[in-house]
Amino acid sequence: MNSGLDDTLSIVIAAAGDGARLGLGPKALLPLGGRMLLEAVCTKARRIAGEVMVAAPASRMAEWQRHATGCAVIAGGESFLRTTASLAQAASRRKLLVWSVAAPFVSEPVLRRVAAGVPEGGVCAVLQPSDVPLAAMQDGAVREFLPRDAVMAVQGPQAYDRAALLDLIARATDADWQQQSFLQVALRHGQPVATVMGEKTNFKITTPDDWRLAQYLKDLL
Repeated sequence: MNSGLDDTLSIVIAAAGDGARLGLGPKALLPLGGRMLLEAVCTKARRIAGEVMVAAPASRMAEWQRHATGCAVIAGGESFLRTTASLAQAASRRKLLVWSVAAPFVSEPVLRRVAAGVPEGGVCAVLQPSDVPLAAMQDGAVREFLPRDAVMAVQGPQAYDRAALLDLIARATDADWQQQSFLQVALRHGQPVATVMGEKTNFKITTPDDWRLAQYLKDLL
């Protein structure tokens, strides 16, 4: 495994959500493995990047700063994309790795792999092969079955050439701001997406079932 800081990289962590779907309060402050998720993610990020920034709820920035030692804290936006835009504009390094505090289990090798996979002027995604076929749905009915070798799950984090991301932000349309990530925006604007392989334990904590699974995997933090 590679080691050391990448001084060309900013890791920016979206941690401004209220955790409404999970129903346990802000995910950033959930305790797991003896520390809060925000602390665990920040600790891992600081081992990798020369700059680490966190987006916090505007009304609770001082509280978030106490748990994000060594990281700059800014106010997040009203959506993941708006928060990503604010972080990208505040960051200073050439490459940008966009991570969510809700996905704390991504390993250091994957973080380094996706950061290294960013082409000049481009973007890079983490993908995980599917073990089973997937059903494409339309109006509540199965439209077709997609073979497992034709689909992959998109994981986090995402990595960008910062200048390219800032250009996407500047050109974003109303429809672009409705997407879930700037990976989708990049594709909408005809920009290819490089990829690296992820890992099965890299998942986003969204539902109560996810949180129960997280309890079993807490030693991976």
